[in-house]
Amino acid sequence: MGPISSYAGNNVVAHAQEWLTAIKENNPEMCYSRFDVAARLTEIMLLGCVSLRTGHKIEWDGPRMVAKNCPEASQFIRRQDRSGWTLS
Repeated sequence: MGPISSYAGNNVVAHAQEWLTAIKENNPEMCYSRFDVAARLTEIMLLGCVSLRTGHKIEWDGPRMVAKNCPEASQFIRRQDRSGWTLS
């Protein structure tokens, strides 16, 4: 019996338990939603939002994180940190 079926009444607990078990067993394939898949889907969805905000179709260079044909999209891809804050 897998982790999901053990917590069938509570999806939040089931998801967390599945994730923790995958970490403990060093077996990411056992997770229903893996980061490598989720990261790409999230990137695609967020690029759709950027495209709507700029009003342009975006030609995306994923490894460089640049909209090749839409320089105005860069303001939505990365932002400048406010002064007074540092990342450490």
